[in-house]
Amino acid sequence: MRDSREIIKKTRSIARNAFSRACKKLEAQLAADPPDLAAVQVSLSTLNQKADSLAAEEQKFLEALLNSSAEIAEIDEAAEGAEEYTRRWLKLQQAAESCMRIDRRRQSSGSVGSEGDSQSRRRFRLPKLELKTFNGDIDQWLSFWSSFIQIHEDDDLSPEDKFQYLIQCMEENSRAREVVESFPPTAGNYPKENAVINSAECRSGGTVEIVVAV
Repeated sequence: MRDSREIIKKTRSIARNAFSRACKKLEAQLAADPPDLAAVQVSLSTLNQKADSLAAEEQKFLEALLNSSAEIAEIDEAAEGAEEYTRRWLKLQQAAESCMRIDRRRQSSGSVGSEGDSQSRRRFRLPKLELKTFNGDIDQWLSFWSSFIQIHEDDDLSPEDKFQYLIQCMEENSRAREVVESFPPTAGNYPKENAVINSAECRSGGTVEIVVAV
């Protein structure tokens, strides 16, 4: 009986060592910055398997003690040791799952943000969007600008996109269209931090000359 118990104890020791190695590997991966989440998931699965195997061996050893003449103190010590390994497993399991949960939230948040940015950009490309046009007449200026400012102040649009919208808002064959198209539609000709129209000066004939910042 004594020999049988010693064999079970050795088998338990082997299971404990395998469990400890799996713990150390997962702990090292969680400590990395940033952690490799795919590796963390694999190591967690391995640790769970080692924990199940260890739990079975711990149970066998406790049963062997209970069926022997072992003292209560020895049985309590064995049970406490088993609980310590269980606590270590639960702690690491929670840490790994928390790490993966945080990453999923981050990815979800980034996906929603990207979708929102795309929708924001597409919003101005919909045919149903009605923007005022401008032909250079000073009387049209305020009406045009109050409509175009939503594009000008949209941080999700690139300067090149804003420039294209500005061109589209200029009436065909108008002096305003001619002036705007005289500049290449590049980011350098439409700084984000500057106004769409840098200045508007009255000219003879009651028109406004548009000068795009360069």
